[in-house]
Amino acid sequence: METIAEKLSDLRHMNNLTQKQVSDALKLNVRTYIRYETGETKPDVDLLVRFSIFYKKDLNWILGISEQMELLYFVIDVLEENVKYGDSNGLRSQSCLEYIENSSVLLKRETI
Repeated sequence: METIAEKLSDLRHMNNLTQKQVSDALKLNVRTYIRYETGETKPDVDLLVRFSIFYKKDLNWILGISEQMELLYFVIDVLEENVKYGDSNGLRSQSCLEYIENSSVLLKRETI
């Protein structure tokens, strides 16, 4: 999974921008911006929102949440298949699914 620093660098390259252009647009010192791209410093929430708006990219993508949720849903699908087709892990899969469904920290699939 890519880090925020890697995603910021990727976004800048995809938009054919220099570090100076991005830092000027967001009213940042260029050295400060470079630290975000190298991962030396992490941007705060307000700045992450500004990056999201500037690049017109979903904040969940920048944070890596989208990828994590996609992976979670893949795991859920595999567990459901194990339960449905009576795989030798079926009972264990059912327990895992119940745990996931009862967890209060997870989002519903429709939110992605």
